[in-house]
Amino acid sequence: MTPLACPFVFVALFPLLLTGAPLQPGQERPAIVQIGGCTGVCVDPAGLVMTAKHCDLQEVEVIRAGGRAFTAVRIYAAPGTEGPLVYDVLGDSFVWIPVAQDKPEPGETIRTIGLPAIEGSRQFRELTGILEGGAHVWYEGEQFLGNITDVVVTDGWSGGPLLNSNGEVVGLANSSGEGVGSIFISHAATRDAYLAARALHASRPQLQVLISPEQKQSLMLTRDLQTDIDFQRELREHFRLLLLDARQEHPPLERFRHGELPVFILPDGQAITGYNGKLDLIQRLLQTSRQSPNLRPLQEY
Repeated sequence: MTPLACPFVFVALFPLLLTGAPLQPGQERPAIVQIGGCTGVCVDPAGLVMTAKHCDLQEVEVIRAGGRAFTAVRIYAAPGTEGPLVYDVLGDSFVWIPVAQDKPEPGETIRTIGLPAIEGSRQFRELTGILEGGAHVWYEGEQFLGNITDVVVTDGWSGGPLLNSNGEVVGLANSSGEGVGSIFISHAATRDAYLAARALHASRPQLQVLISPEQKQSLMLTRDLQTDIDFQRELREHFRLLLLDARQEHPPLERFRHGELPVFILPDGQAITGYNGKLDLIQRLLQTSRQSPNLRPLQEY
């Protein structure tokens, strides 16, 4: 049994900003995303997206939803050859599906949602079936804990969520085989990955960035965030990046809307304006963080 093929294609596009709240069964479509050749699912309003490790994705990816695209960086990878990956999406609040607290039981009715490749395009599909039980599954010489179902998923479905009767995530699509249904990464691995990623996300102070897709320096910043992994990693190690569209109203940040863009607003209220390249920004953030008792100093870049 071989995991579904997931070729990766990078396209640099402007980040997508979504809003939302926990979803009820039947309303999950906006939280299902395309990531490379696989499917992903947003599991947190902060923009944490989960998919399967065998998809062999890059550290920085473009995620597609509803015909639009936005940038995400990997913040967690399960140990071993298979398990969940978690990406942190650049943006505000997101449409999401919660990860279940309790594991599903054999015989329980389940659903799975994916974006398989059908006739040359990625199309939204949903299947309903039964959870048959758990098993240790071999992949590339190692075992991982999986859940066996009677549904049969297809190419591009990998990483798509397995949902319980409450519409909560209890696993992620791994593979399917002729006559044997499909295997999903277990609830335990999925929940452990989510909790670890959530803790990492919450441990860093927020850096709010006002940008505009119509402004040259903002476009240069978003391009650098998408293409330079070291730059992305340096910022992510110290801050939770929150990109905000300066064309929209953000009452607490009103005083920054008509100044030079982009504007980088630090957790203690200090602001850095303009973008003249990666090294210049890191040096200015370094200097500012050293002057604030509330910020951990950045390392030299």
